[in-house]
Amino acid sequence: MTKAVHANGGKIACQLVICSEWRGSKDAPLEGVGPSDGTGGPSVKQVRALTLQEIRQVIAQFGEGARRAREAGFDLVEFHAGIGYFINRFLSPCTNKRTDEYGGTPEKRMRFLLDVIESAKKKAGSDFTLMCRLSGDEFMEGGNKLEDVQKMVPVLEKAGIAALNIQAGWHESPRALVQQWVPEGAFVHLAEGIKKVANKPVAAGYRIKDPGMAEEIIATGKADLVGMARQLIADADWTNKARAGTFSDIRKCITCCRCMDDN
Repeated sequence: MTKAVHANGGKIACQLVICSEWRGSKDAPLEGVGPSDGTGGPSVKQVRALTLQEIRQVIAQFGEGARRAREAGFDLVEFHAGIGYFINRFLSPCTNKRTDEYGGTPEKRMRFLLDVIESAKKKAGSDFTLMCRLSGDEFMEGGNKLEDVQKMVPVLEKAGIAALNIQAGWHESPRALVQQWVPEGAFVHLAEGIKKVANKPVAAGYRIKDPGMAEEIIATGKADLVGMARQLIADADWTNKARAGTFSDIRKCITCCRCMDDN
């Protein structure tokens, strides 16, 4: 796959993520885990707290994943640390109730992600490009707000993160994020807020499908990149049509969210 992308002039990233479930070995059961005991997300109703030994095992596994990604020809790795997934649960005060070195203060809640970054640099090479996907605002009671995430940015950049991909909320958030009634570009302000404190490129996403809007986001300096997923499922040729100026030929995503069910 990486060879095919490179042969056509593209770059390709591998996203490393644990959503909620993990197993310590091939013989261990798959179970919901996190920094602390508590309720899980939509697919896992309950999670148990990992031991320190298990945390260090997961950190090493992320490093090995980055190494394999580089050996497979990927140009960079993105750590998914948003929308209530595993890494995000360490970052968030609403789910991380630990009292050891991986919880308590904002600095300690960041330690897991920082150790993952360091593990990747050691195993994949210090010159390998790493980026991070973050929720600019978790929209969760007791969770991180934009101002909290802004404080993480310089720490992540110092650790070696080369770009930041900004998303919104959690799956559990009591707020619509990608449904039809959410206005287009509703969460660009989160990327804009992160860009104000970032020295590295920042990507904006969520409910962006119009080339004019994408261009305006970049031209006005709200973000450095624009990301989209559902729109590219609706029309994989979106970028070529936008480049050619044939906007009326673009098959617009109608935000039915059936792609999440059917793919």
